Amino acid sequence: MRSRELAIFDLDLSSIIRRPLRLVPPTERSKVTYFYLNKNFKLSKAMETGFNIKKLTHVSQLKNYDVIICGYRFPEMLILNSDQVLGNIYYMQAGINPVFMSRNWISLFGKVGRLIQYIKFGLRNFLYIKSNLISSFFKVWIMDKDLESGELTQPFKILLFDSRSLNFYRKRLAWNCKDSIYPWYEPKRIMKDLVDVDTDRFEQYVCQSLVEDGRVSKNSLHKSLNEILESIDSKKKLMLILHPNSNRDLYLSHNLNNRFIFNDSEIIYPVKTHGHYSNLLIYIKQNGLEVKIWHIQNHKIPLNFMDLLQETKEASLPYTNNICDENFISYLKNEEAYDM
Repeated sequence: MRSRELAIFDLDLSSIIRRPLRLVPPTERSKVTYFYLNKNFKLSKAMETGFNIKKLTHVSQLKNYDVIICGYRFPEMLILNSDQVLGNIYYMQAGINPVFMSRNWISLFGKVGRLIQYIKFGLRNFLYIKSNLISSFFKVWIMDKDLESGELTQPFKILLFDSRSLNFYRKRLAWNCKDSIYPWYEPKRIMKDLVDVDTDRFEQYVCQSLVEDGRVSKNSLHKSLNEILESIDSKKKLMLILHPNSNRDLYLSHNLNNRFIFNDSEIIYPVKTHGHYSNLLIYIKQNGLEVKIWHIQNHKIPLNFMDLLQETKEASLPYTNNICDENFISYLKNEEAYDM
């Protein structure tokens, strides 16, 4: 029996409508608390999900929870290294390894608001910050160097996609992952047999938060979208698969001739898929769909990602477990580690 209630932490309130909804069954949501830093979504809408929702101001609020974190940014590092969290901490991979991303200290924070948010959170939790936290954060994110063993506390369980991810976390964060890796993946459902949907009338596009994170300009994104629209049949529409941090207004303001369709479901349709770089593109190609990669002005797609996509064949990646159709809470309580 779980002795503590479960909490999920993510930076943005808007992320509640993506990952948590897919992972936690409706009957279990009243037992789970979702903590956030940035209120970028209507609280009333978030409340409709069935989760308990709280803004995280002090790490001590997590004291009596088992906590799921989805990254190792400054707030998650603080949570990991704090002695205020008495429960188990689970790390859940949520996207492409950062080694695939061309981050720098400007794009790290995207907007000044994110940097201010981190500073405020750090000041509120000043008493809980251990001496090595700031140096570890700068070492990983600013200096692009690997940590030494023990610099960042290892989570109780680590949920990663595959062996490539395993090697990255061992090297970058110096986590001894031998007994803590649990293969998992949280794909959207790819529907290959559709009776009531005419898949000949649209293609789909996997959105990334490149503009939202300060990586590219809005004009660069719109130019790339124009190129994609010009490449497909003029009678077809482009279905947008939004990123959890996507700003829908970026696309609404550029919806030329109403050719965009917003996909608010958890379904990936069996049609040609366009994108820039995303772990979802690899998953889609793994399932036998055609993927077209587009470059955006002033944004370099890492060669590591292109190599990975190039070598991906249908059902070839070692995504050994799909827990989306299982009870996620029961999965966390499973004590059998998987040796990659």
